[in-house]
Amino acid sequence: MSIRRIPFPYQVPEDVRILSACFQESGYEMYLVGGCVRDMVLELAPNDYDFITSASGEEIVQVLKDHDLPCDDQYLFLNYVISNMHGEKIDICAYKGGSMEEDLLRRDLTINGLAYDIHTGEILDVSGGYEDLKNRIIRFSPGVDLEEAPTNILRAIRFAVQLDFRIAEESYRDAEAHAPALEHVRTSQVVKFAAKTLAHSKARLMNSGQPEASAAEGVPSK
Repeated sequence: MSIRRIPFPYQVPEDVRILSACFQESGYEMYLVGGCVRDMVLELAPNDYDFITSASGEEIVQVLKDHDLPCDDQYLFLNYVISNMHGEKIDICAYKGGSMEEDLLRRDLTINGLAYDIHTGEILDVSGGYEDLKNRIIRFSPGVDLEEAPTNILRAIRFAVQLDFRIAEESYRDAEAHAPALEHVRTSQVVKFAAKTLAHSKARLMNSGQPEASAAEGVPSK
């Protein structure tokens, strides 16, 4: 799998940098991933920071303990650990699929499948997500199975509304073909996605000054 490395100098919070350095010193790969990288490229302030690493769940816990860093391992059975540093929750997850490349390919959308190497100041792209961000396109990641995870269809719609992006033609066709699988999704999940989508639609319309924003009154913002 070819990895595109894109120079992207970015000043992350000191706690995030320290955490990354601890894993590097311990001999593990570690990258920022997902929404925070997407927001960095879009010049938005990330709401939180998520890491993926070559360390296993148990090894993540050990590195945090070795460096006297906060560690919440209640989700260790999912190879997922939380570190709360000065009130900022940082999620750390072992690679899904055994490598950084496989992990990124399994993300829902290409724009959420970008990694950031703090130490080199580079974005790592395996599926064209960087160009999709620049071109304002929503596209399913190559490793996504919509039959198995149809909620990704709802996520694509939500991000298209949230970011005012267009859905790629082939992804639109895939979503349309797998739409019947949504019948098996719990109603509560559909309501949750719908509320978030309407909330983002309301926010965007209010920012643009369009009166149609009132149609989404009462929808929670988070």
